[in-house]
Amino acid sequence: MVFRSASRLRVVSGWAALVWASVPAHAQAVRGAVRDGAAQPVSGVVLSLLDSTSAVIARALSDERGEFRMLAARAGTVRVRAQRIGFQPTLTAPFVLGVGVTATPMVVLEGAQTQLAAVRVTASSGCGRADADNASLLAVWEQAHTSLSASLLTAGTRGLTTSIMTVRRVLSPRGQLLDQALEMRAGNVVAPWIAIPIDTLRKRGYLWIGADDAITYNAPGLDGFVSPLFLDDHCFRLVASKDTNEIGIGFDPVPARARLSEIRGTLWLSRGSAELRRAEFTYTSVPGVAESPIPGGGRLRFVRLPNGAVIIDDWELRMPVTSRERFGGSTRTRVDQIQTTGGLIVSLRRGADTVFKRPAVALTGIVRDSASGKPLGGATVALTGTQNRTVSGSDGRFTLRDVLPGEYTLAVATPELEAMRASSGTTVIVRDSLAPITVKVPSAQQVAGALCGAGFSPDRGRGAVLGSVTTSGTATGMAGIPVVADWKEFSTNSSQSLIQGQGKRLETKTDGAGAYRLCGVPVEALLTVRAFPASGRANPQTARLTAEQRFATLALTVDPARAAAATFWGRVVSDSGGTPIVDAEVRVDGVERPARTNAEGEFRLEEVPLGTRQVTVRKVGWVPLETPLTFSANEEEERRVVLHRLSVLDSVEVVADRVPLRLVEFEEHRRLGLGWFMGRAELEKLEALKSAQVLSRAGQTEIIGGRFVVSKRFTVPLRALSTRSPACTPPMTSSPPLPEKAGGSICACFPRVYQDGRLMNPSSPAEPFNLDLVPVNQLEAVEWYASPSRLPAQFGGADAPCGVLVLHTRQPGPRKDGTQ
Repeated sequence: MVFRSASRLRVVSGWAALVWASVPAHAQAVRGAVRDGAAQPVSGVVLSLLDSTSAVIARALSDERGEFRMLAARAGTVRVRAQRIGFQPTLTAPFVLGVGVTATPMVVLEGAQTQLAAVRVTASSGCGRADADNASLLAVWEQAHTSLSASLLTAGTRGLTTSIMTVRRVLSPRGQLLDQALEMRAGNVVAPWIAIPIDTLRKRGYLWIGADDAITYNAPGLDGFVSPLFLDDHCFRLVASKDTNEIGIGFDPVPARARLSEIRGTLWLSRGSAELRRAEFTYTSVPGVAESPIPGGGRLRFVRLPNGAVIIDDWELRMPVTSRERFGGSTRTRVDQIQTTGGLIVSLRRGADTVFKRPAVALTGIVRDSASGKPLGGATVALTGTQNRTVSGSDGRFTLRDVLPGEYTLAVATPELEAMRASSGTTVIVRDSLAPITVKVPSAQQVAGALCGAGFSPDRGRGAVLGSVTTSGTATGMAGIPVVADWKEFSTNSSQSLIQGQGKRLETKTDGAGAYRLCGVPVEALLTVRAFPASGRANPQTARLTAEQRFATLALTVDPARAAAATFWGRVVSDSGGTPIVDAEVRVDGVERPARTNAEGEFRLEEVPLGTRQVTVRKVGWVPLETPLTFSANEEEERRVVLHRLSVLDSVEVVADRVPLRLVEFEEHRRLGLGWFMGRAELEKLEALKSAQVLSRAGQTEIIGGRFVVSKRFTVPLRALSTRSPACTPPMTSSPPLPEKAGGSICACFPRVYQDGRLMNPSSPAEPFNLDLVPVNQLEAVEWYASPSRLPAQFGGADAPCGVLVLHTRQPGPRKDGTQ
């Protein structure tokens, strides 16, 4: 049972400037240069100015030219010690430094290169200062000391600026990440944290408990590691590593410091280059808490720059948050969580020159569907705010290379999401290394449901079309562009015959990114989606939604080079009751081919030139209508045209019959024998049958629903024709609801149907045609062409992949039985 808080975390961490001892304004100085045996300048050399007692009174680091400068607080006999990573130290002869005098010694590195690779680790260990009796330990410590000193001096170098990513994390006692915060900042090169003076730590220990039971965690600074006091307080030993390329110097507190909180750890060096790679340490105990395992500590990673300077490029301090709990008859300390603070240097500059840049890493992962978990190929993966992007492979995997450490938003968009100008964003944190990540992306249908709400209802048979309007050749979205969806809804009348309803339309506009959404369009209807820019042209797109797939994405591309045009559409009706007038001709001046009205009196003319044009609507037996209309760029002009009947002429006696031209063509087609034919003589024998029964005798046909002809050119199993089948592919089409299907749909290949020279189902793919509308006793002749390659020219070709059915109806005239 927890009965009181035993610790609250108080972090002593941050960036602090290095404080140097003050020197007189007119101090004596040592300004010199370091050369190797070949008289070449040597950079990155740690130079220490020693007085007559061998105490260090000043330090410096040689620059790229091998030059250095040190100020001494007092005059006297001095020497210069030069330490270079990988070499044995060099000590100059003593020389006198006068008051206010600047000495200019030349330091020549003469020591041989240190061979740490030959150092063997034994069970022996030293305690306190490294003594001359352990030559191997002393050699390794000399190199570690040189790296620490070089890092300390680099931290005090002026004119260096850094880009730093600080990291604060909260971990569970087992090390699981609970929370993480990162921050990028720029500043001068300084020490990683505010360090308490080593003599204070020696007196009080490294962990301090305040009156409020809060624990303050302290870590030694770089100057602490190289201090003689630190050497006096710790035992040192050589440590073997699992990595044979490394050797370590382990340090433990001396037995006399057992009553104080202390640190123990290891300094790890490269055997080949003798460079200090990293330092690790942990805390030994908490004062007043018996046998408390504290997983706190820290780590430092060192990097040597090309000029020989050494920096700490990565660091972290771990600080447990503990509480006291009663266990049996005693109390014990419990670790509730671990807080860490640290950071890493992303780049280091001197003026405009970059002297250090952290190597970029690769960010890898896999994109999966959030609902099914299946890999998603072809998804665009990008780091927001950068030019770094890629596309996932067929297995959903992706790799983003050359990523600098930092916190990013990973934007992922599937082709469907891209079409609707949408993407899924995930926050990722990139450090030196990162395990492959899994990105779960919502499907476009899920996004459509979230955007459309009730307009995406399966109960109402409604779906959505989402997409974007862009300029051709670019991915730039066009804002404020009108977008419309047109369709026709089908229904059945009292005689169960399939009829067309009125045309429907849904309108919207694109948003600032060029995206649009049309929510509430019906399923099982052929949708035509158009964009109407102020200039340029966009081709319309079509889609058909199903009960299983109630969503589609359509990208509309505007070609600015295409001339703008207008569309003229509407209905032609009679002046008496407004009944539709079928087969009326609608002509616009400047449009090559006129339009003809369908069974509902509807017409549509595309590609109408802009400006004021003469419009003519005519039908035999009706008074023609001629009127001017003005057409604007990419606009649709809708009109309801009313025609008046002509006066009825007196009857005219026909002296001689003339065979209609269409029947002359029928006989010519039958002589050629390219299709299946049946004339009036054969049809009169079959008047007791339905038209569908007669057509079933034609080759490569199938009858469904008792009245709809289907081409067998594209094989469709009968069981597929009697069940829902959303996987329609051209030239297949999913038919409107049929009475026998109770609202269901079929997937089939419906032929084009011409009746008396007029195309009855012009949509693409062709809609089903109800043969019950044309009884056998009204048929004069029938033509059936199963293959488009055998079609006569007037019936098209490639636009009729499912074949063509041509119906010739009988004209008024005497029959054999004397009736009309």
